[in-house]
Amino acid sequence: MKTLRLSPSMTELQFADGIRVLLSYDIPVAAYVPASVTDVGSARGRWLKSGRFISRSSAGHIASWVKRSGMDLVHVVEGEVIEALLEDR
Repeated sequence: MKTLRLSPSMTELQFADGIRVLLSYDIPVAAYVPASVTDVGSARGRWLKSGRFISRSSAGHIASWVKRSGMDLVHVVEGEVIEALLEDR
């Protein structure tokens, strides 16, 4: 796992299989799952964001993180889906 500190309150975790998870204030709020990852079901090849309530600043973190990728479509999932990505790695 590689850890990238994007700002004092925003961190990206990059895993060997290509999965990336965004932490906002150390809380997993968004993720990218490449299509090559087969053990994640319907999350394959998608940008995901937590459907749990998040602060305005965390919402801004997600928006800027996804925008840098050039994507504009983000699928809303239960927070547990993003947390499971961390547990399974």
